Amino acid sequence: MEFHKGRLFDHVHLRLQDLDASKQFYRAVLVVLGVPFFSESPHHLSADELFVDRGSSWPRMGTTSRPCSMAR
Repeated sequence: MEFHKGRLFDHVHLRLQDLDASKQFYRAVLVVLGVPFFSESPHHLSADELFVDRGSSWPRMGTTSRPCSMAR
């Protein structure tokens, strides 16, 4: 396990409905911050400890699926 001083979260996984618009937003923000992309496909974007993909639908009441997960 690698330790990164000053990091609050180990990773953030976002599941979004409009992945194309989200990719445009995160590309613009990450370039300004100087954070390189690890990988990108029609189904996801990954940069540093951020992973963004398309959620099939928002979870319904009583399900365990969530649009966001974070680990520290």
